Amino acid sequence: MTKYILCILISVCFSGYIQAQNKYPVADIPDSLKKDAYSVVRDYKLETTANSSTNYTSNYHKVVTVLDNKGIDEALWIYPTDRHTEITSFKGVIYDSNGKPVKTIKRGDLVQTSLSEHLATDNVRYYYQPPAMSCPYTVEYTWEVKGSKGYMDYPSFFPVSERQSLEGAIYILTVPQGTETRSCCLPHDWDHMVDNIGKNTVQTWKVPAMRSIVKDYMDEDDMKLFPLIISEPVSFCYDDTKGDMTSWEDLGAWFYGISAGRDVLPDNVRNEITRRTADCKTNIEKIKAVYDYLAENTRYVSIQLGIGGWQPMSAKEVASTGFGDCKALTNYMQSMLKHVGIESYHALISTTYETLLKDFPNMHQLNHDVLYVSVADGGDYILIECTNPRLPLGFIPQTLCGHEALIIKDSKGTLVKIKGRSEEENKKNTIATIKMRLDGKADMTFQQDMYGTFYEDSKYLAEETAENRVGYIKRNLYTKGTSVNTVNIRDNREDTPRVHADVSAKADYGEIAGSQMFIRCNPFINPSVYKLRNDRIRPIVIRTPFSRSETVTIEIPEGAVIEGLPKPSHYENIFGSTDFNVQQNERSVTFTTSIVCHKGRFDNSQKNDFTEFQKQVERMAKTLMVLTIKQ
Repeated sequence: MTKYILCILISVCFSGYIQAQNKYPVADIPDSLKKDAYSVVRDYKLETTANSSTNYTSNYHKVVTVLDNKGIDEALWIYPTDRHTEITSFKGVIYDSNGKPVKTIKRGDLVQTSLSEHLATDNVRYYYQPPAMSCPYTVEYTWEVKGSKGYMDYPSFFPVSERQSLEGAIYILTVPQGTETRSCCLPHDWDHMVDNIGKNTVQTWKVPAMRSIVKDYMDEDDMKLFPLIISEPVSFCYDDTKGDMTSWEDLGAWFYGISAGRDVLPDNVRNEITRRTADCKTNIEKIKAVYDYLAENTRYVSIQLGIGGWQPMSAKEVASTGFGDCKALTNYMQSMLKHVGIESYHALISTTYETLLKDFPNMHQLNHDVLYVSVADGGDYILIECTNPRLPLGFIPQTLCGHEALIIKDSKGTLVKIKGRSEEENKKNTIATIKMRLDGKADMTFQQDMYGTFYEDSKYLAEETAENRVGYIKRNLYTKGTSVNTVNIRDNREDTPRVHADVSAKADYGEIAGSQMFIRCNPFINPSVYKLRNDRIRPIVIRTPFSRSETVTIEIPEGAVIEGLPKPSHYENIFGSTDFNVQQNERSVTFTTSIVCHKGRFDNSQKNDFTEFQKQVERMAKTLMVLTIKQ
């Protein structure tokens, strides 16, 4: 009996021991966190200790459970290093659905690559891809990173991404007492504690459990959706430079300092620019001549080499190599304009975020550099995208329209708002003739003029192959059995830039049912419009205003008569307007449609208004005329 009891006790203890080894069982995840999630962050902790203004150590611990094959990318571990950072330790464990360890991962299992989207970089990426496993399973990674040679900010904390729930996360920043730091928590002020421990100041942020976020059509920027903590020293060292982020002015002063003296042109470039601008009568003509030279003699290459990630290559280097990144090409263009007496300034800007954090100067939001050129005493200017001089001079890409920028002027930074474009400036106009046959087939000819963002999206077609042009037309013509006969596309860069297209095509356009033929009044509007999620609770953000109009004349074949025509309609609300008009002639009907969409950030309480606006567009796209075919 005693032996039997002893065996039971041993069995219970052993069972308890086995269970103690099981970590992160999937069954422990609340059902509320599994909803709409492909993966769940079980635990994420980042501890960064700044030893000085040039050195820090960061310790990471991250545990992710993959619930669905669509979330397997979240099991991938990847970390980029450069000459300022190195990974000093790494280990990992993979668990099955019950939390039982099935594989340990060592540093030797990491794959190292220097491949990057940047063509010149000192980045080395380390990554680990878990073997194929049945979901759900869990990965746990623990690693340490040391930074040296200075830094502009501490490692940022971004605990979750789309379709990823969070059980909990914590970020701890330790700096020597007296070090002035600044932090930004988005989209909320997370739990924040500050303690003085010994000679250090310790700041702790706790991000609570949160359900997964599913991004929707016309949604907020990521910075307003997903938790993000950015911390930075107010005074910083980076390589051999020192800077200050007390204000955007101060941050601009640092950039001015690292760019100073890099505008010296070689004699051959100076002579050529002098020759090309000799007969120019206005500043605009001079700027155009220099811009054309930039287009002919340089190409874009992304460069991320040490401080070169922020400091422009010198004008002499660009002239010698013929390439540069956005900062280098902007600096080169600025140097050439300076040579002919035209003042211009670097404009650091975001291609993602329209507004910069006013009280939090930072480099996280600045990922591009363009040239801001003064052309008149009244304060008028043009913006030059030097990485793409194939754009017409002064054309502002849609990714920059209406965005705030940090202009480097008078040895400091100044925030300005770049000009945007109106609905009328982002427009597409189409005039079409469709000749119907009794079998429902049609011969179509149409002309399109595209301006603003439509111009930007289609200008590449002017240099594309005939095959790619045909593919573009087919994708944007909502007809069946379409074959394109001819496509002529011209890029008109002068005055108001536009792309002009002349197209002829054939299609199965009429749907025949008995003695009736049903014909859509407009083949250029997508009948499948985007719809908001039913559970949408966030604002509706329309970033690009636009207008479009189509005039479609449908010629009636002999042997058919009009049985029914749709009625004209007009609809308008805060999101925009739609118009549909009908004009009947002896053997044809002309349908005129227009859509105007306004830019704005609209409260979710107006969701029904947006849905109704979309329905009006959809109705207009699906509107039919009916013919009767004589027997």
